[in-house]
Amino acid sequence: MEPDVVAYRRAVELVRQGRHLEALALFREAATTGRDRPLEHFALASAYLRTGQVEEARTEFRRFLDLGGGDPAHEAAALKVLERTEPSTSLRRDLEAIRRRFDEGLAYLRAGGFQAALERLEPLLAEYGRTPEVLNGVASALLGLGREDEALARLEEAVAVPGSPPEVLVSLGRLHFQRGCRTALAALTAATEQDPRSLVAWYNRGIVHMALGDHDAAEAAWRRALELDPSDRGIRANLDLVSRRRGI
Repeated sequence: MEPDVVAYRRAVELVRQGRHLEALALFREAATTGRDRPLEHFALASAYLRTGQVEEARTEFRRFLDLGGGDPAHEAAALKVLERTEPSTSLRRDLEAIRRRFDEGLAYLRAGGFQAALERLEPLLAEYGRTPEVLNGVASALLGLGREDEALARLEEAVAVPGSPPEVLVSLGRLHFQRGCRTALAALTAATEQDPRSLVAWYNRGIVHMALGDHDAAEAAWRRALELDPSDRGIRANLDLVSRRRGI
């Protein structure tokens, strides 16, 4: 007897015993091994439906019908489930409109239009849900507007959602990095003002400026450091790096 038939028969027996999750695993094995039999896909679809996996059930019922169906009662049941679980036209339209607004908000973000992005993304938190993707978009817009505390709150909420995408962690890391750089820069600026001849303060001030992407300020800090120690090869190497970054 073929393996898929054996798995199917064992699964039917498990259903009779009320062991639906075990049956589901065997129905899946039956439907994905051996010959592609419509009845096995119908059984798998029914098992998915019994365990609350509606979209998976829809996929298998469609596969059952695509393979030619079979018993008229099974075909009628499959069609009834597909009809009953089909998203309404109005719901599809609403979801498409939300997706357009989300994509529009991301386009504004990429173009630096942070206020316009926020106006499109923030309402989606209530209308669509506080998903990690929407929270991340809102946080990015808030960051661009300098509203760091609000951005941090959104990102921490997004990270707490199970299955949060890695992009959220990247945004959170970038925010903490920028905050840390600004804190360090404030301290180093105070140090150079207190002691203008502090080589280490000017040198590290250049590093922080570079990390923040301010090449002019980084070059100015390192040139001041080089005045204090013209023989320092590390400072000269950093100045060369600034030149290369500018494409000079």
